[in-house]
Amino acid sequence: MSRYVLSHLDDVPLEQALSSLAAEDLATTADVVAHLGEARTRRFFLAAGYPSLHAYCVGHLHDSEDAADKRIRVGRLAHDYPVLCERLAEGRLSLSTILMLSPRLKPECAQELIAAAAGKSRSQVEYLLACRFPQSDTFEFTTTLHAVEQPPDVTTPEPAPGRVHSAEPDTPPAAPPRATTQPLSADRVEWRLTVSRATQEKLERAQELLGFRVRGGDVAELLDRALQALIVAEERRRYAMHRKPRTPRGTRSQNPRHIPADVRRQVAERDGHGREAREACGRSSRAEARDQVPARG
Repeated sequence: MSRYVLSHLDDVPLEQALSSLAAEDLATTADVVAHLGEARTRRFFLAAGYPSLHAYCVGHLHDSEDAADKRIRVGRLAHDYPVLCERLAEGRLSLSTILMLSPRLKPECAQELIAAAAGKSRSQVEYLLACRFPQSDTFEFTTTLHAVEQPPDVTTPEPAPGRVHSAEPDTPPAAPPRATTQPLSADRVEWRLTVSRATQEKLERAQELLGFRVRGGDVAELLDRALQALIVAEERRRYAMHRKPRTPRGTRSQNPRHIPADVRRQVAERDGHGREAREACGRSSRAEARDQVPARG
């Protein structure tokens, strides 16, 4: 039987073996990184016929291009800061999080920064670095034009004679690029996203409608206002938090999954949900009360 067929193992021995192998893998990775850090200074790979340590890792150790690059870069850091290998073997730092720390590792602060990052996820390390090394605010907003009309004076060349091969009908469309976020400081986050032309036109229309209330048509403030309005609307819908709630009717829905509006409001208030909607309703009620006060003659 092949050693890689494990269907005969019960759950307990399988879990124990998996935990043991994972721990060994962490320790082995740390050892490989430490050896690469030293191999970089010895340069024995030249005698083996490889022009670089990266070529040696790919050709002789059978690493992938990406794995070789990461291990060599971490090995270079670990040669100066061996504690990185210790945290790597413990599973408290990964190759990716170590590379995130690399631009900030200086002799005067390396030990303290490594200790602060140990045990944190990638996103938590990003936030840690943003808090300690804040960057200036940026905002990248790209528009995708899905359909561009051809100018009337440009003639489209006729296709060459012969058989025309059409595109495969079952070919899935390319996935749109995902939005990415990057913490810049303790309370600022950079957004990078691509939107359609229709979304761009909605943004421009919102800038026109808000006018002077949003200085310079600031896109970040527009997004904040739009999300605030969306949250209030959805909380009102989900928790039935209207400015003037209707009195519960005597008859109830026969649908067993139906939750009456007054029950949804009570549950939301009990659990602390719907804060934005309650505040919006309060502002509307106060504004209405002011409007009903008779003016003094």
